[in-house]
Amino acid sequence: MKKLRMQSSGSDKVMRTSRPTLVVGIGGSAGALNAYEAFLDAMPSNNGMAFVIVSHITPTANSELAQILSQHTKMTVVVAFTAMPIRANHVYVIPPNVDLLVEGDTLKVISPRSKPNVQIDLFLTSLAKAMGPRAVGIVLSGYRGDGTEGCRQIKANGGTTFAQDASAEVEHMSRSAQAGGGVDFVLPPEKIPPELKRLASALTPPPPPETGALKGRRAFSGWWLTRAWGKGLWRIALSGQTGKRAKSRPTFRCNRRTT
Repeated sequence: MKKLRMQSSGSDKVMRTSRPTLVVGIGGSAGALNAYEAFLDAMPSNNGMAFVIVSHITPTANSELAQILSQHTKMTVVVAFTAMPIRANHVYVIPPNVDLLVEGDTLKVISPRSKPNVQIDLFLTSLAKAMGPRAVGIVLSGYRGDGTEGCRQIKANGGTTFAQDASAEVEHMSRSAQAGGGVDFVLPPEKIPPELKRLASALTPPPPPETGALKGRRAFSGWWLTRAWGKGLWRIALSGQTGKRAKSRPTFRCNRRTT
């Protein structure tokens, strides 16, 4: 079976350990497994975001959710533990019988859980406070209304929220979140990743301005440079095709009078 922790090197290793552009909390309960899988199948692995799966799990269960989800993504999939740093291109899964929170850029696990069926609200609320506009909440299939308050908190702190549409096997949770006024988008799970990519692009800073030789070369492209040299004259014709290689070599003409 696929290992949950995958080794990488070079630029891929740097990519995996960077700070995420968005931290996406995904809550689900009954019927949510298919939704998790559809979401991860549609999400490119090199996306620059971090994902935290908060699922209602029986306290005594030996959950294999992380192992199952690792078959649907090339991202690293791990079971969350206290003080675990939140990294880009990682998927974190809540363990059984705990409350999972965000503190700064790390996860915090509190065991045993405070009470049943509030774990999504607890996580999303802490995510909203820690990440502000970088927080995203997604509520998928499940019973009751866990996630409704968490979505409201994320939206109030400048983040973005999603709820699964009628494709949810059990619509109680997603409908409750919508009725609570805290949902920005209602979509099937496989349609959410493109929206997340657009959100991440809007938060990603533009590349730094050009400096040094490249800036100088582009600034003078298309100009005639004239340089006096002794009693003669050099004229250098530069190509005006910025960013492209000239179709022909630049022309050098030297008129120097000799004595």
